[in-house]
Amino acid sequence: PIIGMLGDGRAIVIAASEDNGINNNPQPVAYIVKDGSTAPLAIPNNTRGANNATKPTNLIQQALKNGIQVQNANNQRGPHTIARVNDNTFVVGMQYNNQAQEGFSVTVNPDNSIKMNWLVRYSNTAQHCRPQVAIAPGATTGYIAAVEANNQPAEIGFRVTEFNVATGRPVQSKIAIRSQP
Repeated sequence: PIIGMLGDGRAIVIAASEDNGINNNPQPVAYIVKDGSTAPLAIPNNTRGANNATKPTNLIQQALKNGIQVQNANNQRGPHTIARVNDNTFVVGMQYNNQAQEGFSVTVNPDNSIKMNWLVRYSNTAQHCRPQVAIAPGATTGYIAAVEANNQPAEIGFRVTEFNVATGRPVQSKIAIRSQP
């Protein structure tokens, strides 16, 4: 699990879970919690429905509800890192199906509703990639870095992509260090 602190004592907790309301493939889900409480807060637009507002909401299903195209939406995905954009928006680096590198942006509103802003695939050749995201405070571009490989040990290298924080679109991307397996 990864956690992003909101500006008001709440936090978003994101993890890969088979308890996602869709299937048994791990997918990124989110809870909202508040300082001093052990119970998750209700998410009014929870993808699991109003009767399950404190269950984990499925972020891939939320992306689809927000009009974002998601490649192979039922496959497994695992979030690996979170970077804060502002008091209520974060960018998450995510591994897709043990074979590709993705990232997404999520916003938590004051009423605990969640909006997916974008979901972008950065590389289709990224076996066991475990993407890491870095964004400087107030920056309009950020960086996502991950292993690029078809095999183990990784035989391609270490990819760094600069992306637009508002849209997720790549600005530039390259293999920064070549592998020497």
